[in-house]
Amino acid sequence: NKKMLLFGESKFYSKLNDGVTALKKSLISYEKQIEDEYYLVLSNTDNYKMPIIENNYIESIEECFTFKEFIEKENIKSLGIPLFIMHGGKFEMEEIIKEFNKIEKKSLFNLNTIYYCISLPILNKDKFKEEFLKYIYERIKEYEQFK
Repeated sequence: NKKMLLFGESKFYSKLNDGVTALKKSLISYEKQIEDEYYLVLSNTDNYKMPIIENNYIESIEECFTFKEFIEKENIKSLGIPLFIMHGGKFEMEEIIKEFNKIEKKSLFNLNTIYYCISLPILNKDKFKEEFLKYIYERIKEYEQFK
């Protein structure tokens, strides 16, 4: 949907409530973070090649100095904010929902803002790290082919 932009936050904590606390802290200045990201990344398309930007928004990115100008020019109607926490421990769904409900969900840039709360319990930390590192090394090998 071209009228919704997605940004996101992810945290990895051994305790779910610590991850929620970190998310809450990140969201305090989230509008500023998005403005900074727009200025540093999206407005510098020569260094950051992103097909979704190049195929849909390149003209507006080149013309708009601020994120607010960009959302006006592109007639963006909503923002989606995935909030992702990887955490240890076994939890009932109700406990996870209760923790996510502690996060203040407010409108950003006067747009309809939808928060997608995602919990990924890590049941075996060692196995997770092993698979995660394996994935990283595979990606490194792929990227080295492009040098």
